Amino acid sequence: MIIVKRSRLIQPQASYQIARIPLTVGMTGLWLPSLSTDFSARNLVTGISQSPLGQTGQQLAIGAQGPAWSVSSSGSGRFVQLANMEELFSSASTGSFGIWKQKTDTTQRIALTFCDVSNPFNLGAFAPYSDGTLYFEGWGSELAISGLTYGQDRLLFTGGQAGKRVYKNGSLVGSNAGTGSVTLTGRVAGISSDAENNNDYANVFIVAAWNRQLSDSEARAWTRNPWQVFAPRQIVIPTITAAPSLPTLSAATYVPGSITATGFRPRVTAS
Repeated sequence: MIIVKRSRLIQPQASYQIARIPLTVGMTGLWLPSLSTDFSARNLVTGISQSPLGQTGQQLAIGAQGPAWSVSSSGSGRFVQLANMEELFSSASTGSFGIWKQKTDTTQRIALTFCDVSNPFNLGAFAPYSDGTLYFEGWGSELAISGLTYGQDRLLFTGGQAGKRVYKNGSLVGSNAGTGSVTLTGRVAGISSDAENNNDYANVFIVAAWNRQLSDSEARAWTRNPWQVFAPRQIVIPTITAAPSLPTLSAATYVPGSITATGFRPRVTAS
């Protein structure tokens, strides 16, 4: 038997297994719309589901990468509630979170990604703000990055002793040396467009959180292919230890066939 492992390049739809690789060390949160039937998002790391919050204007949809949480511009304060922040971050001064989102129109609006739903300035990312600037709040002084374009974006935000860094589609797009703490007690993390103004149009395919600061190589790797945190699919190919002997055919062993009541019957003998 031969087992062929294939790197996961697609979103899991039903069965899944989190990979045991360095990138998943310290992972405390992992959420997939494809494994959710509503907005009670289940954390695949802990198995805990949060009660939905602010469902109006949101729906499950099919995006370019598969099933997605779709957030629209109908109203404000729309969140998919994910987890208590104390469950995700064991330290108030370090952590990482990532999201794969697809902007579905070209109008610039205020777009929160992952955030403290009660105060995104405690911890959160505006990606982008209405002026097109990305803002990363929490774990130190504000990090603002301008000049980015948005479409299909795999974003990762990390903070800690090495400062704050933001990665987008495999590249480091901004950093500063800021360090600091955030409030965790009594706070809930979620994903949203905008808590105060009209929501951005976006599809969200995967969200992840770690209780540690990811290294540069880990952050680049996740934003190139977030699906790698799931174990590779295996293809089992049955084999036999030895092939059976086969007859050898040659012109010398050929015998003409004959016409029967049911048709022509060829006849070949083996040497």
